[in-house]
Amino acid sequence: MVEELSRIGAAEGVPILAEDGISRAWRRRRGAHLPAAEWFWVAAPAGPEDKEGRGFAGAWPTALAGPAQQELALLAEAQGATRL
Repeated sequence: MVEELSRIGAAEGVPILAEDGISRAWRRRRGAHLPAAEWFWVAAPAGPEDKEGRGFAGAWPTALAGPAQQELALLAEAQGATRL
């Protein structure tokens, strides 16, 4: 499973991180403002069904319209903010 996740990460040009012990290929990190969106792939056993809540189709474009967390960090860094 992790090999497939690594293949996806390489194909998409995104890092594989396991900050909480679960490997994820991050395409978009959650932003500091709401609504926020995150998008990642994760390795899991076969079997789970895809699911989508009733409000997802309307909420997803709204969440994507805001800045991603990494974009905010880069902007702050460019403006001379120091990291803690």
